[in-house]
Amino acid sequence: MEVLGERGELFPVGRPLEGWAGARRRGWNELDWLEQPRTLGAAIAPLIGAGPDDVRVADSTSLNQYKLLRHALALAAPRRVIVVERDVFPSNRYVAEGIAHAGLAELRFIDGAAGLPDALAPGDVAVVALFIAFSTVFRPPRPWLLVPVLPAAAGFAAFCLADLARARQVRYLPKWGWAIACLIQIPLGGIMYLAAGKVPAARPGPPARP
Repeated sequence: MEVLGERGELFPVGRPLEGWAGARRRGWNELDWLEQPRTLGAAIAPLIGAGPDDVRVADSTSLNQYKLLRHALALAAPRRVIVVERDVFPSNRYVAEGIAHAGLAELRFIDGAAGLPDALAPGDVAVVALFIAFSTVFRPPRPWLLVPVLPAAAGFAAFCLADLARARQVRYLPKWGWAIACLIQIPLGGIMYLAAGKVPAARPGPPARP
């Protein structure tokens, strides 16, 4: 099997399925399967503008996190507590919660690095799973924060609908299509209507000569 590059090059990526049918478990040594993540990554790299050593093909991030946590728990046995930040990316937390629900560990949540000393104090922690420091904090939604925005959004939608009702003609969509877009996609529908659907007013021409 080969991958076609953007300049027409063909990059071999091996035949892992055919190799499995013939070699089975011997393929780890005879077909160098352990190098497949690097080989496949090097083949894909030209397609995404990366260097051959910058790409690896492997399991998803969640699967790798699961394997990492399980391996860390095995190394730290009999300690079995995983410390997790409460506001990490949700899928990171789900991986740790899945391990706990299977009875393989206990979870201890902290609200930030300041809570780490207290979490470590009992001496039963096996893994501190802080994962990656994201700039976005994933907390439960607070819909009341949108209350000041709602009147402005409703006013903008009403303005777009009033302008649409006065318009003699529109572009790209019928009037009813723009009306639905303005109501469903607030404020994006209105912005698209004003930018693309609204027909600019005709400029007055030069005064007629007597």
